[in-house]
Amino acid sequence: MKFKLSPDLSFTVAVPIFALCILIAGCVQEQAGVTGISEPPTSVSQLTDAPVPADNGNTTVIEVLPDEPPIESTEPEPEPTAWELIAQAGDSDEIRNVNLIKATDILLKHNQVSQAMSILDLIAVDELSDAERLDYDILRARIHQIHTRHKSAYRLLGKVLKSPLLSPEQLMRITRLRAHSASYLDDPILLISELVRFYAMLPSGSERLAVGHQLWDVLGTLSSEDLAGALANSDIADARPWILLALNVNLVRHDPQLINNAVDSWVSNYPDHPANQLIRAGISRANLTYSKIAVLIPLSSKSRLAARAFMDGMTAQYHADTATDKPVLEFVDIENDPSEVTQYYYQALLNGADFVVGPLGISYVKEMVQFGDFVVPTLLLGVADDIPPSEQVYQFALLPEDAG
Repeated sequence: MKFKLSPDLSFTVAVPIFALCILIAGCVQEQAGVTGISEPPTSVSQLTDAPVPADNGNTTVIEVLPDEPPIESTEPEPEPTAWELIAQAGDSDEIRNVNLIKATDILLKHNQVSQAMSILDLIAVDELSDAERLDYDILRARIHQIHTRHKSAYRLLGKVLKSPLLSPEQLMRITRLRAHSASYLDDPILLISELVRFYAMLPSGSERLAVGHQLWDVLGTLSSEDLAGALANSDIADARPWILLALNVNLVRHDPQLINNAVDSWVSNYPDHPANQLIRAGISRANLTYSKIAVLIPLSSKSRLAARAFMDGMTAQYHADTATDKPVLEFVDIENDPSEVTQYYYQALLNGADFVVGPLGISYVKEMVQFGDFVVPTLLLGVADDIPPSEQVYQFALLPEDAG
C-alpha cells in the first residue's frame, strides 16, 4: 500500500542530504510529534492584466530591469530637465512633440508617473512621425507596466517590435521591456524566449551574465517532459539550443559527472553559441533537484509500530513546512519479507521517485545492499557493512529499536 502527500503547488527543489538527515533525526527522536520535510507545471495559466505580486509563488518573476540602466561617465554631460524641455517646446509641432516625448521619458525614469501621464496626454498623436510614434508607444507600454498591466504592455511592445524603422537603441529597449513583462505572465516558455533574445543582444559583461543566470534559473524550473515539449515549439527557434542544454542536464541531474559530460557534449555541438560565455563563467552544473521522494518502511511487519511512528513523524514535519516548493512525499509499505525489498525499490522508481529514503530496518538494508542497484540517490535507514562504493548511497544510523 502507498500513502502519498502532494503539495498544492509543485516545483522541483534542491534537497540537501544533510537537511534530510536532520529531518529524519527529528522523526526518530520525537516519533509522532515532530515539527519541520514537484514537478514543474504541466501547463501555464491564461495571461491576464491583473496585478501579479512578485512573491506570490505562482509565477516566475525575475529582476529584469524595467528600463535602461543609467549611463556611467566620469564627466556626464548636463541633461535638460523635463520642465526645461517642455518650456522649450515652442509652437512648432515637430519640436513640441519631440520635447514632450523626451520630457515624459525623463519623468518616468524619475518615477514621476502622474506628471508623465499628464505630459503624454498633451501630445498630438496624429501629428507624430513614424519614428516618434514608436517612442510614444514605448512610453505607453512603460506606463502599462508601472500599473502592473503586463499583458497589455507585452502586446503593445510586440506591435512596436514589428516596425522596420526601429533603431538599435529602440530595439534593445523593447527587448528589455518585453522580458520584464514576460516575467510576470506565468508562462515560463514565453519568459525563456524573451530572455534568450535579451541575452543575445547584450554585450559581454556583468549584465549579460546576470540575465544568463536568470534564464538558466527559469529553465531549471521545468521538467524533462516540459523541456522536451518546448523543443517542438517552432515559435522559439532561438531558444532551442538553450532548452536542449537544460534537457540534457535535467535527464542526468542526479549524477554530477554525467552532468559535466552532458554540458561538455553540448559545448562540442555548439562551440560558438552565446551560452558558452555563461558556461565558462559557471552555471550550476550539479544543481540536484528532486520532485518526488519515496519512503520505504515496513508498515505490515513486526516492526509496524516503529514504522508507523516514523511515518507519523515525517508526515508531521511535511505539514509543518509551509513552503509550497516542496517535493511530493510517498510512503511505500515494504511489508514483512526483506527479500522483496528490491522489488519495492524499483517500483517506486517506476512511479516517479527520484530520491529514496529507506528501506527502514537493518535486515531490509542488508538485502538492498547485497542485491540492489542504487539507481537514484538513496538514504538507507540503517548501517550495513560492505556497501558498494557509490555516490548515490548514504547511510543513516537509527536507534536500535527501529532496526528490523
